[in-house]
Amino acid sequence: MSLSTRSDRDRGAILVWFAAFVIVLLGSGALVIDMGSLWSERRQLQNGADAAALAVALDCAKTACTQSQLVALNYAKLSASDGAASVSLCGKGAA
Repeated sequence: MSLSTRSDRDRGAILVWFAAFVIVLLGSGALVIDMGSLWSERRQLQNGADAAALAVALDCAKTACTQSQLVALNYAKLSASDGAASVSLCGKGAA
């Protein structure tokens, strides 16, 4: 048997390896995209929470904290790309 001749049992083996590699590659790509989306959503929510906290602090410094809940909700929703952020205040000025 020489190096250039193949046996029939080896035919198609590269196709099996290629199919397995493609499945692993696509799965890894999907996982990376999902994790990136989760990271982006978390960052947006944190930015909204920070903006809402600063807006409430500014509202309380200028006025008597009468509209704190509304101000916080407005800033949180503006910072979220889907507009589905929610805010819950506790302490002084909470509605």
